[in-house]
Amino acid sequence: MIKETKRMSKVRGENTEKLLRCFLNNELGIDYGIEFGNVHRFGRYQGGGRPIVERFLYHCDLQYVLDNAYRLRNTRYGIKQKFPKEIEDRRRKLYPIMKEAKRNRKTATLARDRLFIDNELYQIPDDAEMADIPYQDDSLPTRPGGSLSLRQSDTTPQR
Repeated sequence: MIKETKRMSKVRGENTEKLLRCFLNNELGIDYGIEFGNVHRFGRYQGGGRPIVERFLYHCDLQYVLDNAYRLRNTRYGIKQKFPKEIEDRRRKLYPIMKEAKRNRKTATLARDRLFIDNELYQIPDDAEMADIPYQDDSLPTRPGGSLSLRQSDTTPQR
C-alpha cells in the first residue's frame, strides 16, 4: 500500500495503475514492467489523499519494491504492507518492544505478527492471544484445501 499526501492526482476516473507506474519510476527508480493483479484507491473519495492499494502478481516484485522503499525516507510518501486486522493488532503490540530492542542496539525484525530479537522469537509473557494463530509463510504457494507447499512436493498424489 502506498500512502501519499496531497500532491498525487486524486481525480475521479484516474488511471491508478498508470499513476502507480509513474510513481515507481520517478520516486523509487524502478523502470521495468512490474505486473499487478489489481490497483485501486482505498476508501471513499472526499477530496483528500487516499492510499493506493496494489496486488503484485509475483512476490519478487513486491520484495523489490519494499527493498527500494528506503528511498522514500524524508519524503511525503510511504509504503507498507497491508495485513488482516488481527495481524495488524498484534503488530501494533510488538512495535514498542521492537523499538526498545533497537534502542538497546539489538537486531529486531518483525515478520508478519512475530518479533525476532537477535534472531530469536520473542514471546510476550502471559499473552495467550499471540500463540493462538500459528505462523504461516505466505511467500510459498499452497495447494487448495491443504497446507502442503508446492515447492516441498513435486510428486503427484495417488488416487
